[in-house]
Amino acid sequence: RERPALPTAQVVDYAQFQPDRRFPEKPPRFGAPVVAPAASDVAGDELVLGVEIGLAARAYPLNMLSGPDHECLNDELGGEAIAVTWCDFCHDGIVYSRDLDGQRLTLVLSGFLWEYSMVLIDAETRSLWTQVAGRALQGPLTGKRLNRLPATVTTWSNWKALHPTTDVINLPRERQLFQRDYQHQRERFVIGFEHGGAAAHARFDRLASLRVVNFDVAELPLVATYDDDSTAARVFDRVIRERVLSFAPAALGTMFDRETNSTWNTSTGLCTAGPLVGSRLAQQPAIVAYTQVWTAFFPHSHEFSP
Repeated sequence: RERPALPTAQVVDYAQFQPDRRFPEKPPRFGAPVVAPAASDVAGDELVLGVEIGLAARAYPLNMLSGPDHECLNDELGGEAIAVTWCDFCHDGIVYSRDLDGQRLTLVLSGFLWEYSMVLIDAETRSLWTQVAGRALQGPLTGKRLNRLPATVTTWSNWKALHPTTDVINLPRERQLFQRDYQHQRERFVIGFEHGGAAAHARFDRLASLRVVNFDVAELPLVATYDDDSTAARVFDRVIRERVLSFAPAALGTMFDRETNSTWNTSTGLCTAGPLVGSRLAQQPAIVAYTQVWTAFFPHSHEFSP
């Protein structure tokens, strides 16, 4: 059963942080057993939260992350200590580094909700963190922010095709809800990005029609892409070799830059043909969420425009 999303009219005031306890605090959950893709029972159209760090890739099926026992997983991937978080209320899967100012944190489900969103607590300082923004709003670390890492919500078949050596977590499924068709209700979802005190977003329905959108956030040049088959939206840095590129859609799954006419894969950011062949755009830590959640937590966000 789907949980309700944040009411549309509500705008979050971070200064008025008053979380409500809804369930007991959960003990820390550490990296779950993983299985090889060939042995996995994950269906091809099941949505996963995919993470790639260095040469390592891992998929976290949303139906396994969903539920009060699995929504915050302390893991390690590619030598990085990460927290993989999922909030049913917000429909956002966000991955954070657990290393902050020389300290390694263990993030736990606090049992609190705030403005219909999940609140985390770290076991080391007992500070409370809003999962959506990664900000500590109460406790010794108040004012600190976790470092968000790139992650992609896509289908298992798409993730596996792009990352043949990936593994996938193996946890009991709490839901059977999160399949590809769920995100085909495009008007319900946005992909958003914040940087330097500024934020921008695009609704899936608009992004699906455009496929590729160039935009800037706090003078950072970016490009957003959308793959209709896997319902995956991504954001990449569009600076290569100190040169700002501008992109336009090409054949399905590709785009070209107007400066060199090179061809790029819209899912991986890899240049596959042209003068810049072999170059790769850096994926940025954007967030997919319900439309009303993003606009409530980031009310200053502007919509991507072509």
